[in-house]
Amino acid sequence: MSAKTTIVVRNYSDGTSLAAGEGGRLRSRDSTARPQTWILTEVDSFGDGVGICTFSSTASPGTCLQAAGVGAAVTHEAGDGESSAQLWVVEPGGETTIGAVGSRGAVLQGNGPDAPVTLVRAKGTLNQRWILHAE
Repeated sequence: MSAKTTIVVRNYSDGTSLAAGEGGRLRSRDSTARPQTWILTEVDSFGDGVGICTFSSTASPGTCLQAAGVGAAVTHEAGDGESSAQLWVVEPGGETTIGAVGSRGAVLQGNGPDAPVTLVRAKGTLNQRWILHAE
């Protein structure tokens, strides 16, 4: 399975969108700026529709979201989605947490406009929820 969809990833709490920056930095871009698109590639799925995916940057081709560990900033690094650090769990339906396959119980957290996106333990807060819009 390798279903690909071009998407915008927006934080539920403040409307900021994921943006790949220079030097592998990943930021939340202000909601008034044009959103960056990502290619969501489903590489596997569970029976309940939950998917294991990669997020590839359209602004920086050949890079994927990559977890560096709980408490650390998430980056976008060269990769092919083979590493568990580049695999993410998403729920169907548009609004979801984005969980790290390699760090069980950890999710992406938005931290406000132009701030790094971090990997943290899931607490159910709104800044840990994301909306995936197909483009």
